[in-house]
Amino acid sequence: MATLGGSPDLPAGVGWPEWPGHGPLSFIASVRCAALPREGLAEQFPQDGTLLFFYFDGQADEDAFVSADDPETWAGAQVL
Repeated sequence: MATLGGSPDLPAGVGWPEWPGHGPLSFIASVRCAALPREGLAEQFPQDGTLLFFYFDGQADEDAFVSADDPETWAGAQVL
């Protein structure tokens, strides 16, 4: 099961993700690993737990842009 937006349940002791020098990331979605299909996946995913997806939306720093082609910007997109 996936959930879009809202407030994520961060693991104990884990702070809100940030892109250093640019600001906090926005929460995008969560996916329960137990709900993922197991056959036909190219990647191995945990059997349980929840993946939390975050992305820098530019509100805190309009000049920052996350690009798949630029490894220096990858901290602007994180999965916990």
